[in-house]
Amino acid sequence: MIGRLGDPRKIVTNYHNGATPMSLSRLMTQHLPSAKQQSFTARLASLGALAARQLETRYPRLKEIGVDVAVDKDLFPWILEINTLPDPFLFRKLNDKRVFRKIYRYAVSYGRFKRNGRAASR
Repeated sequence: MIGRLGDPRKIVTNYHNGATPMSLSRLMTQHLPSAKQQSFTARLASLGALAARQLETRYPRLKEIGVDVAVDKDLFPWILEINTLPDPFLFRKLNDKRVFRKIYRYAVSYGRFKRNGRAASR
């Protein structure tokens, strides 16, 4: 998971519109005590897995998804959109590069990318 802190002057949290990517724990630190962050993260993971299972019933060949979630002031998660080819390169912005490497290896293993970082021909 990756969090994005939006530009305070904008309503969107897209990286290309000024949002700052960061770890979810860093993003949630000022909104949630550390003792509750683990259960919150688990709730988000469960939401993503539920979305994936539902999509799989209709689209069994999906290999990966990206679930964009907004969190309201009561910490209720709202799915904004689900991407069937999410951009893994945003994860390079995190301090922990292992996350990006894991996602990228998976995409290479099923043929989405070649080892040199370019999209595989389809």
